[in-house]
Amino acid sequence: MMKMVVGGRDTLIGPATDAAMALLQVRVDSGDAATIARLHANAVDRFEAAGFPRAQAEQALAMIDVPEAWGARKLRSASDLRALHIPVLAIYGTKDTLVDDAPAARAALANNRRAQIVMLDGLGHSFQEGAVAGEPDEASRLGPYLGSPRLVAVVGDWLRDALWSKTGTGMGQVR
Repeated sequence: MMKMVVGGRDTLIGPATDAAMALLQVRVDSGDAATIARLHANAVDRFEAAGFPRAQAEQALAMIDVPEAWGARKLRSASDLRALHIPVLAIYGTKDTLVDDAPAARAALANNRRAQIVMLDGLGHSFQEGAVAGEPDEASRLGPYLGSPRLVAVVGDWLRDALWSKTGTGMGQVR
């Protein structure tokens, strides 16, 4: 979303993303109210600096600063995948304008023989068929989130393969 607003200028996107992540991490860590307020104000300022009007910056931050995010034990990035030695399925849509860390995930999982990274052509962030540009406002017009039959098939096949080896003894290697 930010890349679309500021024309992909990483020098403006990075500080805004970092400020939002710092706020969410303090929420996850149950930080005090004063710290949360300071980080919230900083994140809004950074969104403004990246090209959002203040009201839109507040609204964008409100979309991600939610209890569902605070409930996470620790925020993870693609680089954290390197530590995993379990079966991993990472799925990305080629038209996703919000998450573009498939190359980082691929590098992080390179030594995990039980990891699989799948790029679904033509799907945006919400994994819906029919995405044209992959922009966030498209999602509301495309039907149910996670509604792509291709997504369901990939996840189903991966679960089957990850949970059952050829001998039926449990966690097998993903093909």
